[in-house]
Amino acid sequence: MNLSFGQQLALTIIDKAIIGVLLLIAGYLLNAALERRKAGDELKKAIALERVNAYRELWKISIRPFDATTRPAMATAFRDWYSAGGALFLSFNAASSYFQVQKMLTDAKVGEEATRAELSRLRTELKHDCGTYERREADTQIVAAK
Repeated sequence: MNLSFGQQLALTIIDKAIIGVLLLIAGYLLNAALERRKAGDELKKAIALERVNAYRELWKISIRPFDATTRPAMATAFRDWYSAGGALFLSFNAASSYFQVQKMLTDAKVGEEATRAELSRLRTELKHDCGTYERREADTQIVAAK
């Protein structure tokens, strides 16, 4: 197919215009994604100290000794912490573990070992959220020396 010089020129201009528009759209989308990430990072930085303090309080609750007689008090302490604003700082994974612990503490049929294991998982998520553990480290069981 033979195109005249004018037709070739028009196709070249259209081709370059389409590429330009696509690059413009890609640039806009990339910039928007970077701005969202930057805003999220700034928010995390702004609440980091408050988050650590809230997590420290939850940590103290999570390491209390418990048995069948103290489970209700521990469940209440967890609920009070959550209602006092601690919930604002929980990541998705930490919140999932938190709710699992809360459910286990209020179910007398759930054994103490299973509840302790979930409490440990919750503490691991708290450490991950605070930056103490990377995800790969959080998924590795630490064996205490005897």
